[in-house]
Amino acid sequence: MSLPEPGTILVIQAHPDDADISSGASVARWCGEGERVVYVTCTSGEAGRSEPPLPPEELGVLREREERAAAAVLGVAEVRYLRHPDGGLTVTPALEQQITDLILEFRPRRLVTHDPWSTGEGHPDHVHAGEAALAAMMAAARAGHRSAEIYLYRSDAPNTAVDVAGTLDLKLAAVEQHRTQRSIGEAPASAIEAWAAAAGERWGLTRAEPFRVFDFDACAALLAQSGEAAP
Repeated sequence: MSLPEPGTILVIQAHPDDADISSGASVARWCGEGERVVYVTCTSGEAGRSEPPLPPEELGVLREREERAAAAVLGVAEVRYLRHPDGGLTVTPALEQQITDLILEFRPRRLVTHDPWSTGEGHPDHVHAGEAALAAMMAAARAGHRSAEIYLYRSDAPNTAVDVAGTLDLKLAAVEQHRTQRSIGEAPASAIEAWAAAAGERWGLTRAEPFRVFDFDACAALLAQSGEAAP
């Protein structure tokens, strides 16, 4: 089976470091394969912790700067910030419309986001970002663009893994750019390496990142079962 021609991959995350920590090595691989990867970040991470502590408005600016630096390490083409409230992200018509507009602007062949159905997901912002992204995907389909593939990260029901043995070092370098979060011990390199090794062992690879992957029709059917109207 031939691989699809490189195109645009749209990665939608709640906070500036979510995709880098969960999927940064995959992002680096896709960029290296000629894909145009664009990040959409719903909040600026201003409610997170830092050491030393910073006022939310200062921390948000700094975390955006850190994310741009991390994106540059991975090869990400562009980062867009929607600047919804960190710690209070909800699925609103405004958020859905912003993401829908971006899907129609970039017309991605692959949409990557949080798995909103993951039973192990403890952060409401992550759940709501995933829900909003998938709702926007459906709205974009009604407006004429269907993303061919949907990749969900931080899933407790993965069905695919990306071989990241060649790009894990880039992920570690990208995560290192999130210095406000590294200073409080979040996602140390040893933990990231252990996650990749464990996923690799499960999927018969040296190092891997797992995803729950659907084509459009399968994802639309699952959303319909969950109460979303399919186009």
